[in-house]
Amino acid sequence: IFLEKIGEPDAIFILANSNQATEQFHEGMAGFCKSQGRVLLGQNITGGIGKIIQRFEHEAEKSVVIGTERLFQAVLKSEKNTTIKTFLLLRLPFYPASHPLHEMHVAKLQNNFMEYSLPRAMILFKKHLYRLLEHTSVEDIHIMDPRFEQYDRKFLMALPKGVRL
Repeated sequence: IFLEKIGEPDAIFILANSNQATEQFHEGMAGFCKSQGRVLLGQNITGGIGKIIQRFEHEAEKSVVIGTERLFQAVLKSEKNTTIKTFLLLRLPFYPASHPLHEMHVAKLQNNFMEYSLPRAMILFKKHLYRLLEHTSVEDIHIMDPRFEQYDRKFLMALPKGVRL
């Protein structure tokens, strides 16, 4: 379904959870985007955040932008943010278990996943969606994480009214 959107004249934003994921997705999509006449802008691949925003503002309708939350926030502040019609979330926003903040918060919990990791990921997920809906004219949202429908459907229930996937 997502690949069909590449042929349409609207901006696409792909939110990755790491620079490594950005690089991998960029590498896999580069040839296809080029063959479709699209400009693929990858965080720290085709430039830093400032350069990507500059290119996005000049070529928004042809842009496929992929990056982390920092780039996502910058694009949402862009003058061309309303050109984003398709949004992909590659992975749900869980901290890695080895992340220092995660380790600090879960040290005293009995079930750290259910008491900290899952609620935190749900809050970030909702935050991403609300920002997206507030600043863009998004029409299609795709969650690529295969775990999305797991966790007792909590992520599905967290979707704002009117959001279709």
